[in-house]
Amino acid sequence: MKQADDTGRIVVAGLLSGGAFLAEQIVDQAIWPDGYSDMKLLGMAVTRRRPAYWFVGLPWHFLNSIAFAFVYARLVGPRLPGPGWLRGLLMGLIENNGLWFTLLALGNRLHPAVRDGSMPPIRLLGVDWLVGNLRHIALGLVLGALCPVRGRD
Repeated sequence: MKQADDTGRIVVAGLLSGGAFLAEQIVDQAIWPDGYSDMKLLGMAVTRRRPAYWFVGLPWHFLNSIAFAFVYARLVGPRLPGPGWLRGLLMGLIENNGLWFTLLALGNRLHPAVRDGSMPPIRLLGVDWLVGNLRHIALGLVLGALCPVRGRD
């Protein structure tokens, strides 16, 4: 399959996997309402007003999901073992846990909404780490099931 031929499928896989992440966020926030919100994390970097931060955070989240799908399809997915669902799951967990402590330690110091007190810092362990992993499991499973991987599909 030519690279240009699978671009649309990668974008769709990114959007649907990003949707799975958000659907799981709705579920986990019903169970743990004090878990962090991806919409707040992204949107409140720009505005503190509700619901305006959703209008910033939502497209930002989906752009991140599409970029994640391209990294998976072109770079990481071909190097991971197993069927698609397992490769996607591994990608989601590797990304989340590989970057979690570094990015959040830095982000908690630099995020404007954390600095001005309008958003609590994301906890490095506990509920925030757990829900981050659950969301990346949902994202990874959908991504792995739907996204074409260069040299594998």
